Amino acid sequence: MAFPLLGPIISGIGAILSPIADIGKKWMEKKVVEAQGKVDIEKAKVEGEVKRLQTIQQQEGDYNTAAQEGMKYSWKDEWLTLLWSAPFIMCFIPATQEFVKAGFEVLKSSTPEWYQWGFIGILVASFGLKGWEAWKKF
Repeated sequence: MAFPLLGPIISGIGAILSPIADIGKKWMEKKVVEAQGKVDIEKAKVEGEVKRLQTIQQQEGDYNTAAQEGMKYSWKDEWLTLLWSAPFIMCFIPATQEFVKAGFEVLKSSTPEWYQWGFIGILVASFGLKGWEAWKKF
């Protein structure tokens, strides 16, 4: 044995480094738990938002179904369809084309915007809310 003290020295160094390594290991475990907690919080937020949007979509579907059910015996939709179709049909009759053109000019220039939006709202409510996004472009 050329180095008889080498064994106790290595043991002593091991005894000193072991607690330090344990502290480092515990610190790393704590960081992993904290990171996992942040991931879990973000995941819960996303899941909550998805659930909220699904609830809104379900409520809109329920509203549309109830509105259609309530109108089952109403003539309002038919009347609005005829009213809406009249200018379209009149555009193909030469004697009435000028009346249609003049009427739309008056609507465009003489009616307040709230009235125009109100009429659009009546149509959208009558025929269902699914097409509302398309109406918002006007």
